[in-house]
Amino acid sequence: MSTTVRVLIAVLPPGAPPEHATERLSLTEREQAGRLRAPQRRAQFTAARLMASRVLGVDGSRIAPVVVRDERGRPGYDAPYGHTRLSISHSGSVVAVACGECELGVDVEQLREIPYATELARRVLNPACARAVAAAAPTDRSALFLTAWTRLEAAAKASGADLPSLFGRDPAAYRHVRELPVAAGYVGALATDRSDVARELDAVEVW
Repeated sequence: MSTTVRVLIAVLPPGAPPEHATERLSLTEREQAGRLRAPQRRAQFTAARLMASRVLGVDGSRIAPVVVRDERGRPGYDAPYGHTRLSISHSGSVVAVACGECELGVDVEQLREIPYATELARRVLNPACARAVAAAAPTDRSALFLTAWTRLEAAAKASGADLPSLFGRDPAAYRHVRELPVAAGYVGALATDRSDVARELDAVEVW
């Protein structure tokens, strides 16, 4: 039987999260957010926690999910939502949150210049991807590298593996990885441990 993975994408405005958004966090989460000095980092954290509730369809009439970390540091839900897998990623002004009844991982990256993209690709990407980066025009190499990197990062999150242990390997060989449409200037990927996964993708505003 197929399963559905829900993915929410939010593009945040500049600056810190508004007070009314922070007030919707639990006391523990507000304390965690308060320890983050950079306004953008506080906004990413706050948005991710609010989206972790929304992606489940949880409203104020039900128990709000608590986001916890497993022994590998991966986010997940506490009871009564512990059977649902959760993955969170953020880069720049974009936050992505995915949940479903299968092992999954999501990753987003803001497109930017990667110094020595060709050399870095040889160190961390599989040979085919590394060759593609090297063969690309210099203006395209950073984008190609970051696209491949999101696939690797998403697969690592879905498998629970340490990222360095996957360097040089093809994520598609052990996880089903697909491109994730994000926003202009960004790339993303979603990885799952099953091929029969339907994806629901929604752009949302969190405040």
